[in-house]
Amino acid sequence: MFVFFGETERTDCGFSTQFMKNMQICYILLHKYHKLKTRLNTDLQSIKEQRINHAKNHKKTFPNFNPKRF
Repeated sequence: MFVFFGETERTDCGFSTQFMKNMQICYILLHKYHKLKTRLNTDLQSIKEQRINHAKNHKKTFPNFNPKRF
């Protein structure tokens, strides 16, 4: 339930201007969150690939190395 005290400014589609501003802010924040999440996932994937490659190279250099012993 919404209670309005006094007359609020309305847009052409009937929403209040404050509501539309809030929706714009939400959209911008959601867009930034999505961009950051995508970048983070990409970074994590590249780190994972680097670790796998490092382990493969380490195996080639030290074929008898057993990390479980340590």
